[in-house]
Amino acid sequence: MSDHTPARGLNEPLDPYDAVLIASFGGPRGPEEVRPFLRRVSGGRIPESRLDAVAEHYDRFGGTSPINDANDALLEALRINLRAHGSDVPVVLGNRNGSPYLADVVDSLYKDGARRVLMLPTSAFDSFSGCRQYRRDADAVLAELGHTDMVIDKVAPFWAVGGYTTANAEALMDAFGRIPPTSLEATRVVFVTHSIPLPMQEASGSGEPGTDYVAQHQQLCARVAETVRTRFGGMPRWDLVYCSRSGRPTDPWLEPDVNDYLRTLPAQGVKSVVLAPVGFISDHMEVVNDLDREAAETVADLGLAMARATTAGTHPAFVESLGELLAGQAAAVRQAGGRLPEAWLCGCERGGQVRGGRSLGDQGALPPVYRAGDADPAPASHPSSAQSADSAHSPVEATPPPASQAASPVADSVVGAGAAPQSGSTVAQDAGAAGSAPSPTSGESPVSADSPSTSSAVSDASGSTITRTSTGDGTYTVPTDARDHAVQPDEVNRASLWAMYSVFKVSDPLPSDDAALADLVTGSIDWAAGAGAETRGWYDLSGLRADADLLVWWTAADAAALQETYHRFVGSGLGRHLSPVWSNLAVHRPAEFNKSHLPSCFAGVAPRRWACFYPFVRTKDWYLLDAGDRSRMLREHGISGAASPDVKASTLAAFALGDYEWILTLEADDPARLVDVMKDLRYVEARRHVDVDIPFFTGERVDPDTWARRQLRG
Repeated sequence: MSDHTPARGLNEPLDPYDAVLIASFGGPRGPEEVRPFLRRVSGGRIPESRLDAVAEHYDRFGGTSPINDANDALLEALRINLRAHGSDVPVVLGNRNGSPYLADVVDSLYKDGARRVLMLPTSAFDSFSGCRQYRRDADAVLAELGHTDMVIDKVAPFWAVGGYTTANAEALMDAFGRIPPTSLEATRVVFVTHSIPLPMQEASGSGEPGTDYVAQHQQLCARVAETVRTRFGGMPRWDLVYCSRSGRPTDPWLEPDVNDYLRTLPAQGVKSVVLAPVGFISDHMEVVNDLDREAAETVADLGLAMARATTAGTHPAFVESLGELLAGQAAAVRQAGGRLPEAWLCGCERGGQVRGGRSLGDQGALPPVYRAGDADPAPASHPSSAQSADSAHSPVEATPPPASQAASPVADSVVGAGAAPQSGSTVAQDAGAAGSAPSPTSGESPVSADSPSTSSAVSDASGSTITRTSTGDGTYTVPTDARDHAVQPDEVNRASLWAMYSVFKVSDPLPSDDAALADLVTGSIDWAAGAGAETRGWYDLSGLRADADLLVWWTAADAAALQETYHRFVGSGLGRHLSPVWSNLAVHRPAEFNKSHLPSCFAGVAPRRWACFYPFVRTKDWYLLDAGDRSRMLREHGISGAASPDVKASTLAAFALGDYEWILTLEADDPARLVDVMKDLRYVEARRHVDVDIPFFTGERVDPDTWARRQLRG
């Protein structure tokens, strides 16, 4: 990397970058470019007869690709955004397979004096074709041009920025208005992304659980669904499917194909379908051909109603998030004295290695560089069939080696096989009673696509940002889920951090008038908040217990603040409609065997959609066992829980504060995962040393107004 040089002045928010390069796949801009374009992306391996069939896709659009107008619009929107935030850095477009070619654009920037460029690929997700190939092509361009004093830094995949969630959620809600009135049960949301070969899937992400290509999509879909559910008042069941599968029929790719999936819906009672292409940022050929034409024909043949949600495109929230991401990376480089901090690299590139098999410094196997006027390229690295190929995941691009052959990631946050367990897990928690919740660094395992269960409240989903904070050494590692943020374990352990769990039943019907109810809820919350506690969540217990309707989870740095919050709440207008059922106080104490283990509620982990709460008491002999035996059993317990990184645990001490020793909470986006974890943990030896672990209070996390509207009203 080059040294930091404030090329454009101290007030330039993108300093030290001299230009922003939007890097895209490219597409033909006229009929004469269609077949040369297809020959280029197929590497000369596809028969002309097959290319003629694919060319028909572009012929329907006058020989042009929709990706060009989409990229031009994004380019202009980003320029306007950056100018509005005080940047005068040029924003340009460079394509890998179409004009303007990446090499020509880079050369032009160099001649204009640019020496450090920030490259933003138009793919939101991490895979070889959508991420690492852009890094490789930039390296190849610089090597071919001989610009040894020029640096191109790449922006990491941006699927987790809040604006991308917002754009897709609003597009989905708009699409609901374009289908006939249909019940939630008879409506299906079909999130669609580009299929990729399984070896490419296995080599995606950082290697940590929950960071791969599929997991990224599942997490985004969960956030979009939760945003829709909160704003729209409901969300149909959703699934993630794939389009644009190509290659040899014997090669395994991600499934199910969108058309195969659609054919299963009539038997499930589905009447209306909304296709949501969340895997694509713009309406390029994969979207307009594979969805607007082929999938639409399948839906019509099945007799279903269909609407297709728009892509993020130039949605203001999405563009704003991209601008913030660019400025954030520039600021990080300035703070690091000109060095690009490793935390800002894509997870697959950290530690100087690229998963999928190439050292960052290896220039020995760089791809060919295309420029205006070049002849058709040499053959590609493997044979494949062709489809329309506008997206970052062109089916005719070279596929990286399987994960088993890929270079291991070397990242600051990687924990070795013999290391102690990570924060959020229960591997070495003193109580050893809860489920998993391994480190937030492990990311989120895919939420089951068989249900609409999703992430945390909308404020967490739509306003989330990518966390890049570093922490000190230890088994605690930095979160990768954008809902979460990093903390310093030693600071948490030194602090006095308390929680109160209070359960109530509606004993007097709430006001029937909506305005009066809203005023009652708002006033009561504001009055209770004056005591200084924070509310982690309101949980609707209705239907899961006959004796309780609400659990409120408060946290504070002072036990007295929690007690005062309780007093205020039960004495408020809303509190007078409620009867207390159960309440307990607990405090975080450093774990006996692993001081870096933290309860998720104090480890920077955002609330999840569902939670179960229960007290816990060990048998009397547990504390008299040899410490080595207790450690061994807790480790077995933790290994069982570690298989469920999507479930987050908080274990707090309650000795002498009530009738229990510990209060435990498990949080997950899918309530079925709470069931799975608790069942799995029945099979460990530490279970023999449990005396009490009831009552259970389980509910969905909802905003107070939603909870109130669901209750008995006069």
